[in-house]
This record gives sequence, C-alpha cells and structure tokens, in this order.
Amino acid sequence: MLRQRFPKSSNFLKVSDEDVQEAVYQLNHRPRKCLGFRTPHEVFHAIEMKPLTLAFGAFCN
Repeated sequence: MLRQRFPKSSNFLKVSDEDVQEAVYQLNHRPRKCLGFRTPHEVFHAIEMKPLTLAFGAFCN
C-alpha cells in the first residue's frame, strides 16, 4: 500500500514529514476486507484498554 503513495524509485530524503504523516493517516483510515471493511483506526479505537497493574515486588526476586 505504501508503494501506491511512494513508488519504488522514491527518494525518501526528499519526502517531507507531512507527506509521511498523510500517508500514515490514509493507510489507517482505509477500509480493509480482513477487518470486515472497517479501518485499522476504527478497530484500534474499539478495543477496550485497561490499565496494567502489577503486584508489588513482581520483578524483585
């Protein structure tokens, strides 16, 4: 998918940060068949995040 935005002959020294950020945005907002035609952005934000808690001394042996 990146090759659609940046052909093989692209010189990445001449690609701006804004161009890269736009490509990332477009990739993350493009529906995917393997995700049930949802976008990676939609799938990621649908996951319920829970804080990780560790028992005291879990890494102290």
